[in-house]
Amino acid sequence: MFDPSVLALMDKISFEVHPDYEKLVTGNAASRPARIEVRARGKSFVEEARYPKGSPSPDPKSTMTTEELVAKFVRNAEGVIDSRIVDQAVTQLLNLDKVEDFASLMRC
Repeated sequence: MFDPSVLALMDKISFEVHPDYEKLVTGNAASRPARIEVRARGKSFVEEARYPKGSPSPDPKSTMTTEELVAKFVRNAEGVIDSRIVDQAVTQLLNLDKVEDFASLMRC
């Protein structure tokens, strides 16, 4: 059900193009510059990222750890694939060099 208080929040939110968007995108095709600025309680909090997490890039901060990849896979499979199958798939994928029957992985 729609919550009318969301409309009041939208009045406090603005969207703008990143000031260096063209320059940053031209410098590297994988670049997706984003800047988030939050003003609250008299303070301003700013965070910028040039590359989405998990994308190939020259920025090592965009690399996902194995734990982050597993968490993302589990989160995306939740409610779609039985959790036991998800666990089996994760175990096999993390030990791919030991999987003797690739068809068993594909069945997951």
